[in-house]
Amino acid sequence: MLLARSHIHVPQPGVYALFKGIYPIWVGKTVNLAARLYHHLEYEGREFDVVWFYPLLKQQLSRVEAELMAHVRPTENLRRPTQLPSGEWYIQ
Repeated sequence: MLLARSHIHVPQPGVYALFKGIYPIWVGKTVNLAARLYHHLEYEGREFDVVWFYPLLKQQLSRVEAELMAHVRPTENLRRPTQLPSGEWYIQ
């Protein structure tokens, strides 16, 4: 995948998922999508061909990231979410 930072401009925070084919490999939260994708490619060597992004308010990031991670079960995330008795999800 060729990615130039100047080609992606998402000026708001959100939760994203990276896919290789139809398989989710990573779920994360970010306030700068272009910089985060660049980091995945250049420094972590992560390979993906689809990016899904959902814009959110900053205060929603952790909760939605944990919920999405719990439901799609990405293969490369080391941290796993835990569900509280209240039904909310969090990441340790």
